[in-house]
Amino acid sequence: MFNSFSQLYNELLEVTAEHSVFSYQVVICFLYLSALAWSLIKARRGLESFSNFITISVVSAKYILTTLLMEFALVYVQEEGIIGNVQNVYLALSLSNLLAIFACYKLHKHLSYTFSALYFTAIKMMAILFFANLALWVKFVLLDIQEGLVFLHYAFSFLYWYTTISLAIVMFFPAIILTRIGVIVGLSLSYRYKNV
Repeated sequence: MFNSFSQLYNELLEVTAEHSVFSYQVVICFLYLSALAWSLIKARRGLESFSNFITISVVSAKYILTTLLMEFALVYVQEEGIIGNVQNVYLALSLSNLLAIFACYKLHKHLSYTFSALYFTAIKMMAILFFANLALWVKFVLLDIQEGLVFLHYAFSFLYWYTTISLAIVMFFPAIILTRIGVIVGLSLSYRYKNV
């Protein structure tokens, strides 16, 4: 089992000179873009709450921009063969999550006046990604530990894929947060929310 996690990390998330430029992040970016389009269609029909639409818009925009950033970093590493300063991309990814949390809060405060369950779930997920990316940046750049603390890579890989896929599911089906499965998918302590 440990070897399968190791192989999954090495194939999907490790930035090396041999890494394929096309990554699964592009596929998930398309998934987030589809969730945004679906939310827009539901909003035009009056079936989507404004809070959910704002949340999906901010999360999708953040994910599209960070995917582009990561793809540029992967192209640079593949063409130049140097990893050194590219590892600062983890700090940029971390700050993008913090900026998205702030933007989502400000947009809700000024436009929506209500905070849906999807908003709280997205904030939790982005906060988890903020701390995970920050931990990797500290490990690689500040502490300059390239090979040690392997468990941190596997924890990051699991957290990244779990939060990314869970958030995509919740953005397509916000009502799932109100169910018992929503407790697992949305990392909720309680599944009783008034606003979906």
